[in-house]
Amino acid sequence: MAHWHGLAKLRMHSDLTLEIMDHVMSALGQQFRQFKGTVCNAYETHKLGQEVRACARRCAKKEMNQAGRKGT
Repeated sequence: MAHWHGLAKLRMHSDLTLEIMDHVMSALGQQFRQFKGTVCNAYETHKLGQEVRACARRCAKKEMNQAGRKGT
């Protein structure tokens, strides 16, 4: 992450830095996918009550907006 962050913060890129950034980004993506497959699957997670309520509010608001568009 530090290597990617350092490259991303550059104010001006050359062809070489863009090529390096491309390789670093690919490697970082592979590492994230590996992390997700090994670590994330090892833990059972549950949403908190406030997260469930917030999701329900967002869904209700989205449905109201869609119903309003259909009525006009």
